[in-house]
Amino acid sequence: MAMPQPRRQARSSPPWEVLRLISEFVGDPKSLAVASCVSKSWHAVFTSDHLWTPLCRSLFPSSAHSTTAVSSRHLFQLLHTASRRRRTSSQLLLPLPRLLFFLDVFQRGAPVLSLGRAGSALVSHRGVFRFEVPMNGEELAVLDPGDDVRVAWTVVTAEWRQAFRLMEFEGQARAVGNREMWFSEELPYPSAFRCSEAEAGFEAQVFFEFADEKHGGAGGGGGGGRTVEKVSFGLMNTKTWRFVNMEDGLLYLQYCLMDTK
Repeated sequence: MAMPQPRRQARSSPPWEVLRLISEFVGDPKSLAVASCVSKSWHAVFTSDHLWTPLCRSLFPSSAHSTTAVSSRHLFQLLHTASRRRRTSSQLLLPLPRLLFFLDVFQRGAPVLSLGRAGSALVSHRGVFRFEVPMNGEELAVLDPGDDVRVAWTVVTAEWRQAFRLMEFEGQARAVGNREMWFSEELPYPSAFRCSEAEAGFEAQVFFEFADEKHGGAGGGGGGGRTVEKVSFGLMNTKTWRFVNMEDGLLYLQYCLMDTK
């Protein structure tokens, strides 16, 4: 005769009241987030406003003024992420007016263009770190687009305490149409530096725009010289191939000038 088998009790979820009791002892955001991933019933408990509202308002008291319909958990995540981004971003200590920019151009061993501008005199091009400088009569220079060029672009603090060389280019420039020369050089990108775009790389770029007329050549040589009408310089993001925004450009220069490695 077969012996009766013991009845197995059906496995059931913990009572709702038990989960609520447990939740009262889980007071840190990380533990609440982990507990909410256990099951649907745990998620309903550990994401409830009665847990997240006090936590959110204790760390971000101004959240009490929020009139949005989003959950307290979502509001906490949003404000917490914003605070972390703020901490990882450097504080801008060197605004544009505290910087000086110098550009020296040599051809055939002789200086043919020398430009100095205070940051306060520069106007951002569409909110990005790119500046256009028209040449006046005293600064007009003649370059031979077909000859090698050495370009040195340096930034200095207004107090003359720190300096950083953005470009030390030597060689043949790239032609952009019939009226421009383009110089570029990849910049060091320290791993500790952070900007608004992740995994960015920076490149220094300098453009010369020529007038239509030609001259007898740079340095008195054969025909081929062109008058530089306008100079542009800026920092390019090599991942997106767009000029970096003003804040990222200034933070990068600040990092390099103040040697915060």
